[in-house]
Amino acid sequence: MLALLTVGVLTGCATTENEAAPASTTTAPATTVPTTSEPVDRTYTLAELVEDPCRVLSDEEAADVGSVLDPRKERATETYCVWHTVSGAVSFTPYPSVDHTADPKNRRNMTATQVDGHRALLGLYIKDRGCAMYVAHGTGASFKLDESRGRETKPGTCPLSPKFAAAIVANLR
Repeated sequence: MLALLTVGVLTGCATTENEAAPASTTTAPATTVPTTSEPVDRTYTLAELVEDPCRVLSDEEAADVGSVLDPRKERATETYCVWHTVSGAVSFTPYPSVDHTADPKNRRNMTATQVDGHRALLGLYIKDRGCAMYVAHGTGASFKLDESRGRETKPGTCPLSPKFAAAIVANLR
């Protein structure tokens, strides 16, 4: 009797002599593979952008506001970034230690506005060749956008600066 019980356990409890026992299978323990990565922090201080201002906008963000070419970093008295669109170009210059929106001369010659809650000034260049926009960020800091017009841009308007300013503000901390 004990021998029959042992045979039943060894054969997987088959009910008839002709029925085969299930094959023994082993499975490896499941490993967990993360399906999402940690979000990349794409926010910057204006000081972090002084040497490479073009990194403030990803290629996708720049395209969303109208850029059609890769940005170009330039150096004059300060480093700035230029994005080209079908209706003109916009350059971005960070000023981590100067709030140009607080300058009385700028306030007198430019129109006060806001960009996502940030104080801003917008002004047209002489002979309507384009415009400048200063946007305050934090205490004692700002950035400047220079917009040059394409032929299709309506005179007296600055359609690109507010779009680029909003995209840039979204990436600042």
